[in-house]
Amino acid sequence: MTGGSSLALGSESGVGRMERQRLAQRRPDDPRDSRMPLRRVPFRDRTGACPGRVDAWLATPFRAQRPLRSMSMRSILRLAVHVMIVPLIGMGARAGAQTSEERSRSADSLRTAIDTAAARDDWIALEATRSLADRLLARSPDDARLRYYQGYGLFRLALIASRRADRRAYHDLLEEADRALEASAASLDLAETHALRASVLGQLIGLNRNPIVALRLGPRSGAEMKRALALGPENPRVWLLRGINTMHTPKMWGGGLDPAEEYLLKAQTLFRADSAHPPNPTWGKADVEIALGQLHLMQNRRDAARADFARALALEPENAWVRDTLVREAAGQSSTRPSP
Repeated sequence: MTGGSSLALGSESGVGRMERQRLAQRRPDDPRDSRMPLRRVPFRDRTGACPGRVDAWLATPFRAQRPLRSMSMRSILRLAVHVMIVPLIGMGARAGAQTSEERSRSADSLRTAIDTAAARDDWIALEATRSLADRLLARSPDDARLRYYQGYGLFRLALIASRRADRRAYHDLLEEADRALEASAASLDLAETHALRASVLGQLIGLNRNPIVALRLGPRSGAEMKRALALGPENPRVWLLRGINTMHTPKMWGGGLDPAEEYLLKAQTLFRADSAHPPNPTWGKADVEIALGQLHLMQNRRDAARADFARALALEPENAWVRDTLVREAAGQSSTRPSP
């Protein structure tokens, strides 16, 4: 070894040898020999086993064992990794791993938070669910059900942004929702996921009002709805979203109020027998009444719209949008809800 490397901790020359000679000259009864340095144990024994306990380093008389200072720097670093870092990695793995039951509880907690906020049409509470989704996904980044609810929550936020006429937020939230739903669909083929994607893509078409965007996204939206109907032919949430999409699609592209009403009435009927249970999606019962009320307003059928909104409020009595805006529109009055 040359240069500074001759001062390595594993060297038997220099200070280390002088210290051993000095200690060897002490009397056996020298009180300073009461020190019990740690004995070096190999990082792996001859069988390849790796000692996992700190007490593998036994305190023995100095003269019988090699001093700690004679260890090489590599050995000290290996000990530090084994004693301190490896247990921490194990703790992290145990903390990060979630059972199937724990994942279901996480998904259901997110579902409940989103549904509660959506039932009040509460922007702030829905924003809070975004943070909750991020925290839960940080623990289970590959959980497709959590990713679905993340996309669903963003979809709900986008709907409020559209009513606030915040085009930038509306567009960005739709884009985020589509990415989350696409990621979820890669490993969890839910009918609701495809129906939501169809709705998101349809809204992006309407928001951009660009023929090129329509030509690019239109076929994708149609394919997503087709897949949703194949997976859930009797799923009320699929027919609800199909009805809303059709209501806002031009007749020349297969839309219109009459087919939309047919789809929404079918969704309404299917919701009466809906047997979905958490953590699967259960939303939509009030939404179909709201959608029917809006359709009836567009048809100038105010009495029918008032009945629709009354049923919606019976399901979601704290929904401020229905109570303060839609009910008054059906009554021919101006909205009492303050502008956002």
